[in-house]
Amino acid sequence: MAHRELSPTEALNRVNDRETGLLVRSVISGGTQRSRNAALWELLRHSIDGSIPVFILHAGNTALQRVLMHGGSGNVYLPRSGQNSELLFFSGLNEDDIALILNGAAQWYFGRNAQMLGAVKCGCQLLEAVGETPSLWRLAHFPWESSNDFLERHKGSVNVTDAMKTIAAESAGFKDASVFFKNLKSLLPPEPHSGIGLQGVLDNGGIVCLDVGSESNLLMAEVMLSLLNRIKQAGYPFLLVVDTLPFRKDSLLKELTGSRDSRNPTIYLSPNVFGTGLSAEELKPILKYPANLILFHHPQNDAADWSKFFEDVTYFREDVTVGETRERFGLKGSTNRSTTRTEATHRFLDSRELTGLPNGVALVFPHKETNPTPIRFTDT
Repeated sequence: MAHRELSPTEALNRVNDRETGLLVRSVISGGTQRSRNAALWELLRHSIDGSIPVFILHAGNTALQRVLMHGGSGNVYLPRSGQNSELLFFSGLNEDDIALILNGAAQWYFGRNAQMLGAVKCGCQLLEAVGETPSLWRLAHFPWESSNDFLERHKGSVNVTDAMKTIAAESAGFKDASVFFKNLKSLLPPEPHSGIGLQGVLDNGGIVCLDVGSESNLLMAEVMLSLLNRIKQAGYPFLLVVDTLPFRKDSLLKELTGSRDSRNPTIYLSPNVFGTGLSAEELKPILKYPANLILFHHPQNDAADWSKFFEDVTYFREDVTVGETRERFGLKGSTNRSTTRTEATHRFLDSRELTGLPNGVALVFPHKETNPTPIRFTDT
C-alpha cells in the first residue's frame, strides 16, 4: 500500500479529539528508542497545553529525559536525575490515603494480601509526633525493625505506651513493612534537599519524568501506579506515559493502560507491545478503539502479530461526553460520562507494511480513522 509521508505537525492534529478537547490513549510500538522518544515528544506537544499534568514512568531511558528537558518549557521535573530532589508523593494526603497507596503496592510486591495498613498509619503518626511530615523517603528510612529504639529516643514527644500497644497489635504489618521498605529504599536517591510538590503539579500542570529503576525491580513503579490510581479516583485529569515497562501479574499497569476514562489516558511505548507479558487477548482493551496506534518497523514475527490483531478486532467509533466534579486532592469526586456507539468497522494491515518501513517512519492509525498515515519522526 502506498502512502504519502507526512510530517508530525501536519498529521498529528488528527490524533487527538479536537472537537471535544479530550486526550486519547496511544500506543507506540517498534523501531528504535530514538524513534519512539521522538514520537512521544510530538504526541505531547500536540496533546497538552501545559495545564494537564503528565506522569512518565521509565527504566533508565536517559535519552528521553534529555528530549524532555530540551523541548520543555521549564515545567519538566526529573526527581531522580541528579537534582537530589524528591517527588512529594503524599503531599495533601492523610495517613489513611498513604496507607492505602502503599498497601496497594505491597499487595503486588508480596503476591498476596498485604497487612501493612495499620503499620503504615502508625509510622505516619510517629513521624508526625516528632515533627516530621510523612514522605516516601522518611517512611522508607523509618526503623521498622527497631521501632522500640525509636520510641526510646523520642519518648518526650511520643505516647510510648499507646505506640507500643499499636506496634504489638500490628506486628505482622511491621514485618511486611520492614521487607517492603528495605527493597524500596534501595531504589530511592540520597536524602533529598528539596521536594517537588505533587499537589502543585496536579493544580498547575507539568511533566514529572520518574526513573523507576530496573525493569527487574518494579516496586517504585507500582508505588507510583497505586498513587495515580488514587488520584484518578479523586477526579483529577492526567496523562500517564509508560515506557517499556512489562506487564506483571496483578500490576495496576494493565488496569490503568486499559482504562476508557478520557480524563486519564495513557501512552504506552515498547519495542514490541506483543512481547510485554500479555497475550493478544489481554492486549485488546489497551489497543482497541479508541486508541491511536503508532507503529514503526517490526521484524517479521512481530509484524505478523500486528496483522493478526487487526484481523481479529472490530473497532467501534463512539461519541463520548465527559463531565466531572472534583475537590482538592482527596478521595472525593464524581464523573458523568455518556457514550453513544455509532459505527463498527475493521482496520487491515499487511505485515509487509511494517517490515518494509524505513528507520524513523511510522504508520499512524488515528483513533477515528481506519487507514494509516505515514509520519517521519526521525531521520535515522
